Amino acid sequence: MPFVACGCLWLLLLCTGDLLAGPKRLAPNPVRSLWSQVAFTDEIPDFVPPPPRDEFDEVDVVPATETEPAEESAAEPLFDPEAENPGPRQEQRQLAPHGPDFANAPLIPQQPQRDYFDPGFNTDPHATKLWQVMPSGLLYHSYLAGEKESRISSVWNHDKQGRTVWENTLGARLGLLRYGTPGAYRPRGWQLDFEGGALPRVLPNTPSSILEAVDFRAGFQSTWAFDRWHIKTGYYHLSSHLGDEYVIANPGAHRYNYVRDSTVMGVTYDINNDWQTYGEFAYALGAEDGAKPIEFQYGLQYSPMVWGLRGTPFAAVNGHTRQEFGYTSSVNMQAGWQWRGTDSQHLLRVGVQYYTGSALQYSFPGGHDRLLGAGMWFDF
Repeated sequence: MPFVACGCLWLLLLCTGDLLAGPKRLAPNPVRSLWSQVAFTDEIPDFVPPPPRDEFDEVDVVPATETEPAEESAAEPLFDPEAENPGPRQEQRQLAPHGPDFANAPLIPQQPQRDYFDPGFNTDPHATKLWQVMPSGLLYHSYLAGEKESRISSVWNHDKQGRTVWENTLGARLGLLRYGTPGAYRPRGWQLDFEGGALPRVLPNTPSSILEAVDFRAGFQSTWAFDRWHIKTGYYHLSSHLGDEYVIANPGAHRYNYVRDSTVMGVTYDINNDWQTYGEFAYALGAEDGAKPIEFQYGLQYSPMVWGLRGTPFAAVNGHTRQEFGYTSSVNMQAGWQWRGTDSQHLLRVGVQYYTGSALQYSFPGGHDRLLGAGMWFDF
């Protein structure tokens, strides 16, 4: 009996303590509460915020007695400026934004929000513009199927005479000065570019692979880009020269001093992220030996904004109308596969090409070419 009486008394004391303790909450799940401790500073437009934190799983409520309210613990300050060496718990509480309940929650490293390239920052029309020397990228890009653009290319052709004709371009385009948004992906603003290149034709099936002719081009361009529009104005010099070995092998060949010093204006419009169309007008202030002042260039091209090792198809057609040929047009068509640089936006293409029209080498005014071949092109 004494043991039974003692046991009943002990049980009564426990129950009374629970009643006096007041309502209680289960400690929140430290993993679920982690989202509330992370400060997200990603300002990229396509950022997706984390899912909202779940509510507490359950609440264990024990009603308090009316006569004796629950005791309230004194709030402990999260930061004590007078403490010279705060302990680990105090440092944790300083980082915890929701009070001491979260002080013991472990900080679990989170996976990065994205591991891919997102170049969308330059699509903002109100992005900050600044002066840049030798900027990355171009505001006005070369026409993919333009046969006289300054780039690096190598194309093996078969012409209508049954010859193997190796057309090459050894050149480049680069920006000198820009006032606009930074970066190579769709920059906006104004930019001054320089271009230059040599465009030789080699006949590989002849003794010592004769250099038949070479055209040289150099110039500068003032370019603008805003919204979907790209505009250029500028000047270029183009001169054509026969190869020495070709002249020796063909004593009767007549050398023309073909020269064009032209002002040029062009407009490119981005139909969408994949398609572009363009038109260009040039007028030669100085024209010699077969060259006449007026020429037009126009075309349509499919070049998706896709990055990565897989690449994507491309296709382009370019028309070139010159006064010296009675305003008849040359047509150049290309199709193949392309790879675009993630940061540089440089474009590497491989594919096939068909050209018909006036002679590609301007040392042969009045001539006509029909070429079918394959090669590679590298654009800046």
